[in-house]
Amino acid sequence: MLVIQLRKLLNVSSLRLIPKVSQAGAYRLVTGTSVDPYVLFTWLRMCDLLTDQHQISCPLDIDRLQDKIPLIKELMFEDAARVVRTERLFR
Repeated sequence: MLVIQLRKLLNVSSLRLIPKVSQAGAYRLVTGTSVDPYVLFTWLRMCDLLTDQHQISCPLDIDRLQDKIPLIKELMFEDAARVVRTERLFR
């Protein structure tokens, strides 16, 4: 039953096809680091599903984004729970 649910969620006819389907993350596989293609595919698919639910209501502001890059880099090493609580990135 779990296999059928995963196939539906990931939109693949067979879980064995995942390494062949996952081209978007192929660059990660050639970097020499150990990457499980099934994990990579699942993360990419989850991100696709989450972002499909969001509507973009304003245009991209490059200047604002560039101003936030130092904060984004700082947040990469923060505790995730703390980042969610403070929501500093969206001010």
